[in-house]
Amino acid sequence: MDSLVKVLMVEAVAFDADMLKRIIKRSGLMFAAERVDTLQAFEAALARFEPDIVLSDFAMPGFDGMQALQTLRRLRPETPFVFVSRTVGEERAVEALREGAADYVLKDNASRLVPAIRRALDEAEERRRQRRLKADLEQSEARFRVLLDHIPGPVVMKDAEGRYTYANREVQRIVGKGLDEIVGHKTAEIFRQERAAEYLHNDRAALSSEAGIEVTERVEVDGESRVFLSRRFALPGGAGEPPTVAAVSVDVTERVRQEERIARLQRMRAVLSGINTTIVRVRDRDELFREACRVAIDAGGFHMAWIGLAEPGHHKVRPVAWDGFVQGYLDVVGRSLADVPQTAPTAGVELAHVTEDEGLAGRALRTRQVIVSNDIANDPEVKFKHEALSRGYRGLVALPLVVQGEAVGVMTLYTTQTGLFDRRELALLKRLTGAVSFAIDNLDKSERLAFAAHYDPLTAVANRPLFFDRLKQMLRVADPWDASLTLMVFDLQRFHELNDSLGRETGDRVLRNFANRLREVFGESGALGRTSGDRFGVAVPANLSAVLALLTEPQAVPSLAEPTVVDGVPIVPAFRIGVASFPADGKTHEALFHNAEAALQRAKERNEPWVFYAAEMNADVARRVSLDRELRLAAQARQFSLLYQPKVDLASEAIVGMEALIRWRTSDGEDVPPLTFVPMLDDTGLIVSVGRWVIEQALRDAAAWAAAGVAVPPIAVNVSPVQLRHRDFVATVLGAIGDAEGRPAKIDLEITESHVMGDAQASVAKLRELRAAGTKVLMDDFGTGVSSLSQLARLPLDALKIDRAFVRDLVDSAEQTAIVTAILALARALRLQVVAEGVETPAQARKLQSLGCDQAQGYLYGKPLSADDMLGRLRAGRVATPART
Repeated sequence: MDSLVKVLMVEAVAFDADMLKRIIKRSGLMFAAERVDTLQAFEAALARFEPDIVLSDFAMPGFDGMQALQTLRRLRPETPFVFVSRTVGEERAVEALREGAADYVLKDNASRLVPAIRRALDEAEERRRQRRLKADLEQSEARFRVLLDHIPGPVVMKDAEGRYTYANREVQRIVGKGLDEIVGHKTAEIFRQERAAEYLHNDRAALSSEAGIEVTERVEVDGESRVFLSRRFALPGGAGEPPTVAAVSVDVTERVRQEERIARLQRMRAVLSGINTTIVRVRDRDELFREACRVAIDAGGFHMAWIGLAEPGHHKVRPVAWDGFVQGYLDVVGRSLADVPQTAPTAGVELAHVTEDEGLAGRALRTRQVIVSNDIANDPEVKFKHEALSRGYRGLVALPLVVQGEAVGVMTLYTTQTGLFDRRELALLKRLTGAVSFAIDNLDKSERLAFAAHYDPLTAVANRPLFFDRLKQMLRVADPWDASLTLMVFDLQRFHELNDSLGRETGDRVLRNFANRLREVFGESGALGRTSGDRFGVAVPANLSAVLALLTEPQAVPSLAEPTVVDGVPIVPAFRIGVASFPADGKTHEALFHNAEAALQRAKERNEPWVFYAAEMNADVARRVSLDRELRLAAQARQFSLLYQPKVDLASEAIVGMEALIRWRTSDGEDVPPLTFVPMLDDTGLIVSVGRWVIEQALRDAAAWAAAGVAVPPIAVNVSPVQLRHRDFVATVLGAIGDAEGRPAKIDLEITESHVMGDAQASVAKLRELRAAGTKVLMDDFGTGVSSLSQLARLPLDALKIDRAFVRDLVDSAEQTAIVTAILALARALRLQVVAEGVETPAQARKLQSLGCDQAQGYLYGKPLSADDMLGRLRAGRVATPART
């Protein structure tokens, strides 16, 4: 201790004070000393002398050492105080130390004086140093907090348990809470669950990383989602404490939005480039539309895109191309319109051009302006909002396609985010639709030139050369063994008289209307052409039986004979038809057409509506017409019956189900085979109502069996493709089941492989709905169709029925055994039961059981039985089969 030490002595006896000075001096300590013996002198010396240490006697006349200690604590609390007295009791010494004395020394033990002084001075210096350090630390922390509070981004610190230990002002502003509402609280108490989980995951990642992590996080600020770039890192814990985590973040929302905007514009430029490439390459308008939608999805990143064309004379637009996440949206929209046929997505989407409920696509078409909805959820102009939001659509833009000043269609694009369509993106989208519109115009001009060369300008059907060319192409691919091509030649009767009496313009109108009706009746699957002034040719890829079914359909020929009204006068077109088939009536287009015209000539001579070139077909026509008429009467009167064939468990031979089989006997007692009358029911559409009757009758028979006290197994009914395609199929089945009181039996549905594969997507939806209602689905005749295994796996099936063709030679044919084994393996993989049809011998049954087949059906276990006979079989519980030797 090299500096001068100022010692203030509180001592009533001057001799004692001098003695203390000598002791201090002998120690070599450099000091200056003063003595006081009154309280007033003590206070004055403290202010004037500013001592470094006070030495005080304990008891003095009129002045007490404890008084001196208390005064020092009040005026100079940092100055050390040492009692120096002849006698100090233990209790007094403890009290003195408790009050703040640094030490006490007895005068008769003077050797302790200087060490006590030195120690007291050192301790006082240490206390001053600690106070300085604390003050510096507090000042540093204050500066640190001011610094962090002025950082333009959130800064937080959390302890090892995830509680906030610090949050700057920006954090308080963002979460809308005060510091006391944040510090000491966990993340989940401040943020929503999904956000809190994300932040805690990032905290853990930061604690496990030596260098820390940098992540992008979203935070809700004033109801808006903002993007922050967050730097999270571990802070070492003190004195054995675990490390904590800190995070410094900066708001990068605008930068991210700008990057996204640039990316969107780049995508839009890619779309525009792709469309321009498509325009140069394609020569077909439908391909143009498909490619435009595909490019919008693949290059533009849109969620869904569709293009619709305005239908002339109607306030609706017909979707012609679409891509992306459609998921039945256009079907839903089409079905929701009161006056639109149930054939969406080709159904029209209504454009109510004057009502307040006008859709955005309709408004775009009407106004020829780009219409934007940047937030579908909150846009009252958006129709079918629920359907859109459920598919993830959040924004859309409707872009009119304008050709020569007229809006001919609309292109609609959907996004999964709100607020994406801005001025620059819309400018590129306008260029996009401008390019598509330009391509439409050019293609239309090319098509008009091509049309003039190949089509009849009056009726808009193929002219004679084009019709013959199409007929040749159809013959080239026709199967001569299948006889699946038929040619019909239509001739309008007394057409020249009509022209002469009512004028050429009237005749032209009759021709146009008749051509349109031919197109409506025969569809787009065949070839239609005007072969001469009043004659038309129709070639269809169907055999004579199918054409016969069509011609005997009550709605087909009468629809062709609907009158054309001219000046209020109905003109009914009379016509005759000549029919020829390939290859029986001709193997070349010239021969086929010549023979069809020969049949037409006979029809005109006999005054018959149609004549087939093959004479035997004319007899079939008469038979078909008669049978068709009687079948319609039978359908109205429900003059059918049901037989039941049992299905058994191969292991126990117990009856586990049955199949309901429809039968028909005509009024003259003729039994008509199902292979004859069931297709007729399909062709006429009567199968829908008759199919419901089958379910209802099966349930009535089941109720009678149940009333007789037997357990009724599930009853399977066959479903035709016409039933399955019908829009009310599900409602019809559920309605028939629901009307049966008590529902004594379950109804299973048997569908055929080829029929359901033709329209798998629509079939799956209907079958799933029925299956959810408790109806099982079996695939009949499995192995005879053209299944796609990927489609088969998606079908809601419960069982496969192996066709009898594979069972017949199963015992003796290794190939058939391999096929059945493969079917069984496939069924096991798909967790499906397997029923074998056409089992007629015990050897077949044994073979099937050894291969692992579940159930069987066939004459071995019983022929189809009437309801009464089936009751007896159910009472037996098992079927009587020949001994299996």
